[in-house]
Amino acid sequence: MSEKLERSIEDLAREDRRFPPPAYLLVFEGLETALARLPHRRHVAPRELLEGIRDSALDQWGFMARTVLESWNVRKTADLGDLVFTLIKRGLLVAGDEDNRSQFDGVFDFEEAFDETFLERLARQPPRVVVTRL
Repeated sequence: MSEKLERSIEDLAREDRRFPPPAYLLVFEGLETALARLPHRRHVAPRELLEGIRDSALDQWGFMARTVLESWNVRKTADLGDLVFTLIKRGLLVAGDEDNRSQFDGVFDFEEAFDETFLERLARQPPRVVVTRL
């Protein structure tokens, strides 16, 4: 991530104290996750972006993902929409012609999306213990 973008996000977080800089950075990580799933680069729909953010958070923090987000004052998809549209207003992201803030409202429940999804993944792919000889 560029130094200029990081400074812009830090300035943004100082002005709008609802969310800390890492919450805004997670939006960009989620965008990259969503784009990586596409056969070719194109605009990402709000739901795709939310799923990318969810998966990025789960990949980074596992069962603690919801707890981390809640510590940043992000408790529902509408909060993620606030983050996204604040970045759009600042010119750090671009919205599609059909995108609007309300498309982020009530898309998924955080307990289901984070806790239950993590547990389902864990059941499908339990951690493996690798023993090495010393």
